Amino acid sequence: MQEPEATLPPTEESVDPNNSSSTPEAGIPETPAQPQDPSTLEVNTPLENEEQSIDYQKEMEEWKDKYLRLASDFDNFRKRSQKEKSELIKYAGEDLIKSLLPVVDDFDRSLLVMEKSDNVSALKEGIQMISHKFRQLLINKGLKPMDSLQQSFNSEYHEAITTVPGPEELKGVVIDEVEKGYFLEDKVLRYAKVIVGA
Repeated sequence: MQEPEATLPPTEESVDPNNSSSTPEAGIPETPAQPQDPSTLEVNTPLENEEQSIDYQKEMEEWKDKYLRLASDFDNFRKRSQKEKSELIKYAGEDLIKSLLPVVDDFDRSLLVMEKSDNVSALKEGIQMISHKFRQLLINKGLKPMDSLQQSFNSEYHEAITTVPGPEELKGVVIDEVEKGYFLEDKVLRYAKVIVGA
């Protein structure tokens, strides 16, 4: 009977390195990756670089132009605001002065009548009418007279000129008014100058 031939393990020379189906032995390093072909890399040409530089320059000029326009608009706005504020302060009393002109006209007419007439009663009536018209105009503008007589002295509204001795019930009470006080809406426009009982 014939004995089978013994098979030897494959040697390094018997392993085909180009055969992808063959498994490399343990400890044998794999073939390193080949570097990429430089011809396949995307490289900008000098012409492309120049075109990009031109584009960046145009974009920078556009932003510079926008900035200059914005700065100019802001400067114009600032100057216009300052002018409007100055005019507002300068002509703040324009409406009041305009509303007072009819009263001035009435005074002028009264003065002309006084030069030609000796009728004191008519002149007195005319002056009273002008006074009423003038006061009503001021009330319409927010002026309110302050009632101080027979009121308790209040330093927030009154300015004591002097004190006068009096009965107990008049101590700390305004007994006379030297100069009338006024409000402008709810603000004290002028303090009343008063005489207070002591």
